[in-house]
Amino acid sequence: MLPHALCEDMCSLNAHCDRLAFSVIWQFDANGNIVSQWFGRTIIRNKCRLNYDTAQRIIEAAESTPPRPTPPFPPEYKPEGGAEAEAQVAADVLTLHRLALLLRQRRFDDGALNISQGKIYFRLEAGVPVEVLESRQEAANRLVEEFMLLANQSVAKKVSGVYPELALLRNHPPPKAAGIAKLGALCLRLSLPLQSSNSGDLQALLKQVRESHGSAIALAVTQQCALSMNLATYLRAGAAAPAAWRHYALAMDHYTHFTSPIRRYPDCVVHRQLYAALLQEGSEPGDLQWATEQGLVDLEIPTAQMDSVCTVCNERKWAAKQAQEASTQVNLVAFLVRQQELGTPVVMQGVVTSMGTYTFTILLPSLNIDEQVDNRNFEEPYPGRAVPGPNGKGLLFRW
Repeated sequence: MLPHALCEDMCSLNAHCDRLAFSVIWQFDANGNIVSQWFGRTIIRNKCRLNYDTAQRIIEAAESTPPRPTPPFPPEYKPEGGAEAEAQVAADVLTLHRLALLLRQRRFDDGALNISQGKIYFRLEAGVPVEVLESRQEAANRLVEEFMLLANQSVAKKVSGVYPELALLRNHPPPKAAGIAKLGALCLRLSLPLQSSNSGDLQALLKQVRESHGSAIALAVTQQCALSMNLATYLRAGAAAPAAWRHYALAMDHYTHFTSPIRRYPDCVVHRQLYAALLQEGSEPGDLQWATEQGLVDLEIPTAQMDSVCTVCNERKWAAKQAQEASTQVNLVAFLVRQQELGTPVVMQGVVTSMGTYTFTILLPSLNIDEQVDNRNFEEPYPGRAVPGPNGKGLLFRW
């Protein structure tokens, strides 16, 4: 992230103040088809700054049966302009919601794959985790996601079209063969043969598992599906054939990261490349040579240096992911220890997802984590780690 003063104030689209931005503006028809699009520098002045909860309440009120009036805006999210402005903001949210539904359906019709495993977060008191909560994707989250995906895709097409050698893109290779073989074996045990490793077929499989076997088994299959995936990476467009630019899970031939420059360095690079592309095309006022001299764009960067930028970005992305997962584990352990000390140990149902000679793996759906259990450690040093379950059925494990 950028320093707090930048990401929370000067670079954030706060209400009632002007902010400089790079924008993609689309015109849609009633069926969600793009009629026209425009790229350029803009000055944005928000009427109000919404949060996800406020937008979600607007959507839920409109979609209830019968529809309910738009709920009041919280004081900190009220738009300037009174009741008329509130009605206009609510109408805009619903228009965007309807468009997002069309865009999302079209993405999945084109073969997109959504491996939704769920995430947990913690409520802290004095820095101590006292409650585990599940992060849920609501309609308001999906609304923002669809337009972010569309912006990233649109900018990727624009920049790679002008700079097919230097454009910074984000690709996602097809899944690993060994991982798909394990997924196929798991599906056979569920009497759900895997049709292919095509992203659309995997999406159909996950939907079928949820409908026929319930959420716990579906999460186990989803986890194996996730384990079979390769990591998405940043790459220089000219370092690979256009076919390798494709993002497997999103089912997009062109994709990059453009929408979060306050927290990702690749987005800053892509902003500069977009600016250069607009200057070169003459669709943005200014001089490309002057912008280069001022350090606003850099089209003379050696390809090897851009490859190095992509490598470092990939390394930092992986390190951030590892740090996030480690932080979750540390807080979860602290929470479990605290509950044990309070005399209220956490008890939950698990699903056995794999078995070995001496070990097996248990998935805990409510926490979306798995734990490998070594049956050689049942007696010592963990007495009572495995005991018969209620009515003598199953086993209860402690760790």
